[in-house]
Amino acid sequence: MCVDTVQQSKYVRALYAECWNKLWMWEWEEFSRLVYLDADMVLCRNVDHLFTLPPAALYAVGDCYGGRETQEERSACCHFTPDAQPQYFNAGFYVMTPNKAEFAAMHAALAAGSVEVGRFAEQDFLNGYFNGRWRPLPYIYNAQKRIKYHHPNLWDLQHIAVIHYVDDKPWNNPHSPENMAYQDIVEYWWRVYGQGTEGEAKLLGVGAPGEKDTKDAAQAVGLHAPLGLMSKKSTNAVSLHAPLGLVVLQSCEVEAVQQRAVVAVHGAGAQASEGGLGNRS
Repeated sequence: MCVDTVQQSKYVRALYAECWNKLWMWEWEEFSRLVYLDADMVLCRNVDHLFTLPPAALYAVGDCYGGRETQEERSACCHFTPDAQPQYFNAGFYVMTPNKAEFAAMHAALAAGSVEVGRFAEQDFLNGYFNGRWRPLPYIYNAQKRIKYHHPNLWDLQHIAVIHYVDDKPWNNPHSPENMAYQDIVEYWWRVYGQGTEGEAKLLGVGAPGEKDTKDAAQAVGLHAPLGLMSKKSTNAVSLHAPLGLVVLQSCEVEAVQQRAVVAVHGAGAQASEGGLGNRS
């Protein structure tokens, strides 16, 4: 799939150029349904029930405008009117059905420039391409961290299924001004990550991390390297956390007729098995 016609210089972040890789998921027809999660997310609750949603082109969560530049933008956030159909979704989490014909149509739309792509790269494209066809999910499946301050009445960890660590990441600069403003959420991420490092070390066939800081332990077993790894047909539920820089596709309850999958993709460095998009190979 070629994205050379897209003006990547206007992206909010250069790493968004890597996010086009997620479109390859529409080619994976060996799976009847996929649930996609950005790798800067923490899964707090089981979401298996999403695999049984009625057929639809795409399910996603309306984007929280809390981080936008103007008050007018922020005031237009869909979470102020939860009963209305959102106009724009965040592409960090969605439920979709692979379909090669859909993938080909996406390719044609990109080549023709028929769908506008702005500052948010493939997220803008997916919103334009699925305009009028996607269905909204409750915010709990993509609880962007800014919701805590933009919509404090909605922030309840007893109900949230997925936390989305948009913008500053806990593992890059945990003491940045932004992360300090979300200190409790950042600490939660590190607690979850610390619980996973021992299991991940065993998975990779290396010794378990010691009691040293979890970040150092993770680096000791190479967990922060951009591995560009993909496992398309694993029958084991493997939990791999955000800073790994890899793509993992895990099949859940694999049956003779139906396969279901959860996909976690790290935007910078991950590549699909068929090769990257645009000018990457």
